[in-house]
Amino acid sequence: AICAKLPEDDDSQRKDDIPRITIIGRPNTGKSSLLNQLAGQERAIVTDVAGTTRDAVEERIEYNGKPYIIVDTAGMRRKARVHEAIEYYSVVRGNKAIERSDVAILLIDAAEGPTEQDTKIAGLAINQGKPVILCVNKWDLEEKATETKDDFTAELRRQFAFMPWAKHVYISALTTEGIKQLMQVVDQVYEASQRKIRPSVLNDFIWEAQALQTPASDKGSRLKIR
Repeated sequence: AICAKLPEDDDSQRKDDIPRITIIGRPNTGKSSLLNQLAGQERAIVTDVAGTTRDAVEERIEYNGKPYIIVDTAGMRRKARVHEAIEYYSVVRGNKAIERSDVAILLIDAAEGPTEQDTKIAGLAINQGKPVILCVNKWDLEEKATETKDDFTAELRRQFAFMPWAKHVYISALTTEGIKQLMQVVDQVYEASQRKIRPSVLNDFIWEAQALQTPASDKGSRLKIR
C-alpha cells in the first residue's frame, strides 16, 4: 500500500545539474568517514567492523558554496568472499549508485596499498563510462616522507596502468588533510566529463591519427574510421 503511493523513480528527470559523486571501494577504507566529513555531521555509522554500511547513503551538501550530492556505498569484496544475500544486494546497490553518478571516488587504504580488488572496482566504474579519481585515505597514518609518496604513486601507476589518465589524491578523512584538494579535483573531473566535443574537432583528431599510423588494409581495401 505504501509503495503504491510512492512516485516513480525516474533518473531521466533530474531537477538540477548538481554533481553526483559516488564514493566506492573495499570495506573499511573510510568511505563513511569521508561522507561524514563532507556533510559536517554523523550521517553514516562509522566503526572498525568491515561491512557496517549495507546500503547506499545519499547526502546533499554544500562545499565552498557549491552544491553536491555525495553517495556512500557498501564496501565491495571479492565474489568468493560474499556469502550473505544481504551483502550481495549491497554490491548490487553499489553498482546502481555508480551507474547514477557523475564522478566516482575510489577510496584506497594507505596502510594496505592498492590491491587487485581495487582495480576491479575501478573497472566497474570505467565500464559504465564514469570518470574515476584514485583517492588514498588514512594518509595521516603513513610516515611523511617524499620517497614514501613517490613509491606509493609509482605503485598506483603500476596497478592502474589501464587508466593512466586518472588523477590521484592523498587524504585523511579523520584529520581533513587533503580534502580541499580532493574537492578541487572533483570539480575539474566533473567539468571535463561534461565537455562537448564538436564533430569537426573529432574528425580532425581521427585524420591526424591516421596520418601518423595508416590503418590496416584488407584485400586492398583500406579501413575507414567514421
